[in-house]
Order: sequence, then structure tokens, then C-alpha cells
Amino acid sequence: MEVLTFAESVTFRSVSGLFQGVQGTGRTDDSGRFAISGLAPGTYTLKAFVTGYADGVAPSVRVGPQGVGMEAKIALERGISFSARVLDAGGRPVAGATVILRDEAGSFVALTRPVTSDKDGNLAFSGIRPAAYQATVVHEQYAPSRTLVEADEGVQATLRVDAGTSLSIRVTDRRGRPLEGATVELVDESGLNVMDDIAFVGLRRGQSGVSTRSDGTLTLDHLAPGRYVISARTATAASREERITLQEGKAAEVKLSLSE
Repeated sequence: MEVLTFAESVTFRSVSGLFQGVQGTGRTDDSGRFAISGLAPGTYTLKAFVTGYADGVAPSVRVGPQGVGMEAKIALERGISFSARVLDAGGRPVAGATVILRDEAGSFVALTRPVTSDKDGNLAFSGIRPAAYQATVVHEQYAPSRTLVEADEGVQATLRVDAGTSLSIRVTDRRGRPLEGATVELVDESGLNVMDDIAFVGLRRGQSGVSTRSDGTLTLDHLAPGRYVISARTATAASREERITLQEGKAAEVKLSLSE
């Protein structure tokens, strides 16, 4: 079993925040015991992951000033298998789509074991609790889509994706010079950063995909139509938030200027 230690402030809603929030890792031995060393004094949340079981959590685990922590116990319960099929707008199966699950609070579920659809568009999660989830489908040739699903044993959900529309982004400093490496955030009407899902799939493939190139540009070829709030930032500067509306089949452009 793998155990990850997070700063207590982590919300489990942001991919980038989760990866940055990992403070330590550990694995259980044959007796189910584990130890995580090198933690600074503070309060942490532990999350445990193992195939066939629902994610386990131990909140508010304290580490004292001498680096000595309290003993934490995480009880895991067996989960169910839940299947889905990914189809395009024409009803054709989509292979190579990654699906991420979030619970009703917006927190990631089974984040360490996301699944990818096969040539027939089929995929399956194992070890999750029967419940309602938001399933996000991400594919490099389609717009990210979100579907509310009821996960239960023997139930197969249908997840649909569409090509969407494109958005070209250019980020400059206040003098109009292009900025390389600026991170772009694109928040939809539900309050979720679409770039998080794109970044997650990119990280699994050794790519970035959410920051600007040397000429200050970033092109997103497949986004769902709708209203968004877009912004960009670096370590020392940030842009104003801009509201944009993307329409089906109409390419859009936006320019963001950063100020310190």
C-alpha cells in the first residue's frame, strides 16, 4: 500500500496543488505498518492507495517539534469495479482517453491510478466507493468533458467527447515583450481550472502544456464552448482576470499582459 503525506491545507481539488503539496511518501510492510520520515513539525493529512480498495484518509496527523509524530491508523474498505465507455459526437469509440474522477466535494478519487480507454472506448475503475462522481475525460484530440455518473457494481456509464474549439493565448510583460514559461489558468463556470486536467495528462506523458512557449504563446486546440475566466502568472507577476466566451467552431484569441 502506498501512503502519501500532504500539508493539511491541500484541498485535493487541484492537480498542481496536489503534486506540490506532497510532503512525504511511504509503503506498508507485510504487517501493514509504515513510516514516513523527514517531516517538519506541523499537521498533515495522510492518504492511502492500494488496488481493489477505496482511498483511505487520516486527517490532522500531528508531528511534534522533535520530528516525532503520532501513530496514524488508516482503515481501508474494499471498493467496487465501475466501468464506462467513451464515445465521440458521432457515437464512435474513442481510444486513449484518460478519465479522472472527483467526488461530490470536488476532491480527486483514485488519483494514483487513472484509467485510459481501450480501442473500443472501454475502461474500468477498481476499488472505488458506490457514489456519485464527476468523470472528466481528457484526450489530446477532444475538448475535456465532464459527466455526472452514478458508480455501482455492474453499471457502465457513457462518456461523450467533442472536438470543441480552439483558443490562442499570448502573454507579454507590461512593455509588450513575450513571456516564456507563464502559467495559464482557465476557470470554467463551475469554478474548476480546465488547465488542471490538461496538465495532469501532460505530466503523465512527460509534457507541460499549461505554460507559454519562448514567443509567449500557448495554443489550446480543443476546448468546450462556454464562458471562462482566464489569467496568467509567473513567480513575480500576474495578469488581470479576463472573461471570455468560446463558441463552437469559432477560434478565439486573447492577449494577457502581466504586471509586477
